[in-house]
Amino acid sequence: MSRFPVEDAQGLRWPRRPDRKVLIHWCFKDAVAENNIGKTIENAWATWARGLGPAGAANGHNLHFQRWKSPKELSYPYCFMLPNVWDPQIPEAAVQVHWMENSPTVGAASASTGYIANGPAGRHNLMISGQATDQEKDFAATHEMGHVFGLRHEHERSDRDQYIIYNCRNVYGFAEALGACMADDNTCTEVMLCNDRALALKYNFGGSEFISYNIAPEIPSAYDYDSIMHYDSTRGSNDAIYGADATNPSLYPMYTVDATGATKFLKLRGHHPFPLFMVSAGDVSMIRAMYPF
Repeated sequence: MSRFPVEDAQGLRWPRRPDRKVLIHWCFKDAVAENNIGKTIENAWATWARGLGPAGAANGHNLHFQRWKSPKELSYPYCFMLPNVWDPQIPEAAVQVHWMENSPTVGAASASTGYIANGPAGRHNLMISGQATDQEKDFAATHEMGHVFGLRHEHERSDRDQYIIYNCRNVYGFAEALGACMADDNTCTEVMLCNDRALALKYNFGGSEFISYNIAPEIPSAYDYDSIMHYDSTRGSNDAIYGADATNPSLYPMYTVDATGATKFLKLRGHHPFPLFMVSAGDVSMIRAMYPF
């Protein structure tokens, strides 16, 4: 999502301790999650830590992402004592990290965005599913961790159309979603489907992940093509459209045009194993601005 922090109605983010430390606790939902994505979560935080450096004045941030453990215990407890029963010793604001089997109704990964001051235990979550390949899941977890910290997709910034070209028709499932929408409501249009997030979600249209947020960022920043929060040209693409010419960027959902007018692919993301990817300098600057020392 675009690169600015998300706040609740009271303007609160993750609570800051007297020592200025912003401590985001997390826990695995259960042993299944730890067994399947334990190393993935470790690698994701290591990627952020590699870019940010240790918390402190020298690196300009005080963000800590720490698995919760009681000082009295030797082992780390899981978020839930029993199915649907949150372990009362774990802070309700802790991030629930969980894993899901392959399912046509879930994507490769997802996460809640930013801090919500009030709500049920487990309201902050990070999920990796079996749809994420071994080569993709470390990158996916790093991206989703950015959401947990409060970052939105870069390509959904309100000013993104000044930097990239987005063609909603090239997103997989567009024709089917538009047909279903028009069958239910004869006033439904392409413009509505491509710009109304709730409508896109109603028809399970992946274009919901490309709709820009019509709000200015709280923390202004230069557009960052290299951000871990930016999708590449291939995300959401429809092989029935680009199959005839896979080397043509204009047949994909997002692309750029250079000074000569030539179309260019956005940087390929998420296809490199850990540690062959990193967060961008812009990502680091944003975290420093959101979680200053």
